[in-house]
Amino acid sequence: MTITYNAADRAFQFEDKLALRYRLTYLTMIFLMISSGSDLYRALSTGIGWDEAVDLLVVVSACPVLTVPFKKTSQEKVPVEDIEGLRVKTVLGRKRYALRLKNGKLRDVLNVDSQVEANRLRRLLVEAGID
Repeated sequence: MTITYNAADRAFQFEDKLALRYRLTYLTMIFLMISSGSDLYRALSTGIGWDEAVDLLVVVSACPVLTVPFKKTSQEKVPVEDIEGLRVKTVLGRKRYALRLKNGKLRDVLNVDSQVEANRLRRLLVEAGID
């Protein structure tokens, strides 16, 4: 876990390169949608077959991924005033942690693999005055 609390700035500092991960994911999805969209456009003149049906499925399934920027943030420095609390979600038996922000977005806290790290995260939040 690479999160630190700076008491002078009253902000949490993340060092997890989440912004880079999000950018690469969006770039890949945009290229995928452009490729599938051009195949679908070409299919208008040749007719629709199985390949075009798969391309249509790719375009439709990629659209929800492109809405993630409206739900999550990748800020590396999050002020304490913007944090509402900690959200713990269990997915396939593994706990995932995220900070709920006051603007309605979430900031994922990556690499919280053990209970020791989870307790350290909770202690940092209590030290900052967040429930």
